[in-house]
Amino acid sequence: METQTQSAPVTLRGTGRGLEIFIDEGPPLYEVIAQLEARLAHSPGFFAGAEATIWLGGRTLPPGGLAHLKAVTDRYEIKIAALRAERQEIQQAASNLQIPVTAPMLAGDSRTPLQTPLPLDAARMVLGTVRSGALIDAAGHLCVIGDVNAGAELRASGNIVVMGTLRGLAHAACGADDGFILALRLSAQQVRIGALIARAGESEASARGPEIAYASSGRIIVEPYLGRLPGNGKR
Repeated sequence: METQTQSAPVTLRGTGRGLEIFIDEGPPLYEVIAQLEARLAHSPGFFAGAEATIWLGGRTLPPGGLAHLKAVTDRYEIKIAALRAERQEIQQAASNLQIPVTAPMLAGDSRTPLQTPLPLDAARMVLGTVRSGALIDAAGHLCVIGDVNAGAELRASGNIVVMGTLRGLAHAACGADDGFILALRLSAQQVRIGALIARAGESEASARGPEIAYASSGRIIVEPYLGRLPGNGKR
């Protein structure tokens, strides 16, 4: 699932390794900082306590640039667990800030993660009913095999799939723009995808079969699920 175009300054991914932050080599640092803060501000509580790997590739940073990035992650209680950077001056700056630096990437593949970020391949599976008052978080996709009662809340940095009735709140694509929520019966009190919000639509009595909610052109669309994902299944 793509959550960013290649020209975006920052891409966030939740994986089995934790949160990964990809920073494009082109945009100036002020654009990177502005978008990173905007994305984290969408769901500050969701990212609190996360460990992140930051991918810089071969890009440069101005003096104090890495410290500025770290100040943003510190503000949202995100620990930088590793830095992927090729430039020695950035590696030295990371060492001064006590940020672990992973081994340099092999020549020829250093730009690949920045142009084709890792997929949201991690998924959390919950078996059984999610009861009122429960909060379920997932760093990647979230799949619930059962019903989600009113008053319960689901949050995921990837997509959300409910193999039952979804009556509570669901927030997919936390920190991103693009994602979907799929349920056998979609009767949610509220659905959120990224920064977009939609209230409950059709009543449970009128619901007919599985439905999917997804982001398109700055709004959330809810429609019957006919076996194909948004974007012709390319997400």
